[in-house]
Amino acid sequence: MRGGGDAEVTLFKSDDNETGFMGVTTVNNKFVANYGHTYLGTHETPEAAAYAYSKVRAAVEAAKAAGEDAKAAAEAAAKAEKAAAKEAAKEAAKEAANSPLKKAKDKKAKLEKELAEIEDKIKQMMSAEEAEDEAEGDI
Repeated sequence: MRGGGDAEVTLFKSDDNETGFMGVTTVNNKFVANYGHTYLGTHETPEAAAYAYSKVRAAVEAAKAAGEDAKAAAEAAAKAEKAAAKEAAKEAAKEAANSPLKKAKDKKAKLEKELAEIEDKIKQMMSAEEAEDEAEGDI
């Protein structure tokens, strides 16, 4: 059954109900639609009341389905967020390894090593000169 411009709505029939539809009862020759404990209105025909019930039921079921999808989406988003956080931490570690401070410390260590090598060469040269001077003094 279609309502004014609405998408197709399936009416929920019931053999156990005198009106022939789920969620529809008769009160004073009128048809009342209820979804659970929620009053949906009084209608002139059982079909109109059933239509109201069916629209609400379809909306509730869609919301439940969306809620389940939303839950799955939220779980997926949480996993993605954790993965992104791990990736960001790795990237931050890379950046820290390549940071100007790290580069400066590495350069300082390299220069200190070169300086130590130069000092060792100077000591060797001085020792060689002293040995040479001693050798000349002995002549």
